[in-house]
Amino acid sequence: MIYKTLYYFVQLLNDYLKLSFRLNEEIASLSPIQENGNLLPKNRVSVSLVNIERETAGGIQFRSQVTQQTYSRNTAPAWQLNMYILVSVIFPEKQYRESLQVFSGILSFIQKNISWICRSPEPCFL
Repeated sequence: MIYKTLYYFVQLLNDYLKLSFRLNEEIASLSPIQENGNLLPKNRVSVSLVNIERETAGGIQFRSQVTQQTYSRNTAPAWQLNMYILVSVIFPEKQYRESLQVFSGILSFIQKNISWICRSPEPCFL
């Protein structure tokens, strides 16, 4: 579930960046925050999962469900998760202006796509 969500996010982000900046190749990818001390490739966008936590703002309630006239059962509360994602734009120092333009494009993409709908045969969000 988590991998599919992040993978789909990166695919949508790549599509948006390719159209917005007329790119020929995909520049966004899933990658760890640090790759064993190796430097990440230049002119890339790195998407990393930083943290996951359970959403408790709505409270955690066990709901009763009537199964027959005289019987009822408690159902488990629904799980909603918050995923904290780090998006890093990795460009050489001399291309600072270009990196800010790409980062601005990423923020625009996120603001325009508050929720995503998966159109693939497999569910992207469960």
